[in-house]
Amino acid sequence: MAKILSKELKFGPYKVLGKAIATGGMAQVYKVENVDGEVFVAKTLLPQYLSDRRKKSRFLAEFDYLQKINSEIVVKPKEIIQEKGVCCLILEYIDGIELTKVIKKLAPLDTESSVHIILELCKALDECHEKGIFHRDLKPENILISKDGKVRLIDLGVVRHVETKRTLPGTVLGTLDYMAPEQIEGERKDVKNTVDLYALGIILYELFTKKLPIKFTSKDGIIDVYKKKKEKLPKIGKLENIDLEKICLELIQADPTERIQSVFDLEERLLKVTNKTKIKKGYKLFLEKYSETFYKASPLTKSKTIQTKKVEVVIQKEILVENQEENKTLFVVIGFLFLLSIFIIGGHFLKWWSLVDVFIYLKALVMNIK
Repeated sequence: MAKILSKELKFGPYKVLGKAIATGGMAQVYKVENVDGEVFVAKTLLPQYLSDRRKKSRFLAEFDYLQKINSEIVVKPKEIIQEKGVCCLILEYIDGIELTKVIKKLAPLDTESSVHIILELCKALDECHEKGIFHRDLKPENILISKDGKVRLIDLGVVRHVETKRTLPGTVLGTLDYMAPEQIEGERKDVKNTVDLYALGIILYELFTKKLPIKFTSKDGIIDVYKKKKEKLPKIGKLENIDLEKICLELIQADPTERIQSVFDLEERLLKVTNKTKIKKGYKLFLEKYSETFYKASPLTKSKTIQTKKVEVVIQKEILVENQEENKTLFVVIGFLFLLSIFIIGGHFLKWWSLVDVFIYLKALVMNIK
């Protein structure tokens, strides 16, 4: 088990920040902090699997695969913590929102934003596939849009390496909605990169429509799901952009040989029917809407607003004090002149001096000042 020191849950030197933020079939995920205050994610193997060498080995293999991938889009590994009662992967913490939530709140997305997200995933998968690594569980839950707008892939939980044939653990070997038919058939030797392309097709369709292209019911068993994926593809004409709709439908063909065969080919096809400049501008507009929807009430924004209001109040007080000081000086000058005029006029009537004497005196005073 994790160490508890002074009522603090810890994994090695990492202090756990709150409750688990996610739970899967074999692991729990926590937000943690190191001694320098840097925040990471700890993906921990559930206690009941710690003594299972095979599952533990597969769990740790995810770290090895993450180390092989240099893409900025894929989450970065930090270190492995193994001690009594603990086996966990320390990974980069990404402040962002799951694509699932983005779809729920903002879909259907515009063409440019949808294509941008898929193109970013293509960049990551291109490197994975080049190194013989197939993800096999691409889904919106494993994709984040970070606070600064970057598309990030956060989980390689069911990845398979073409050389070792090793499959990493997961609740199932993929998630049914996004799983290619050949994956449902079992551990076939011909399961390859096209399973990831199938999943990209489902995600792209969902971004465009907020719906899955193939509908399942709660009564559908795995055989029903398999049959529907083989037989019930959506008809063309449901999307505004016919060219992009054709790409979606080609990606989710039941026969893997009839799909687009590589992420490089998919990138080329997408860029042929869209415009790079429009994609950039469109995604920028999307991020404004995204930030407004998910971060409008963030603590950072609140603290800045409060601080600004405090500064405004201080400035207003300073201005008020300055105005009061200026008014006080003006009143003193006016009072002095009023008393001087009474003194001069009163002295004239009391025969202390004549107005001519006063005039001569003031003239001489002005000449001396000059």
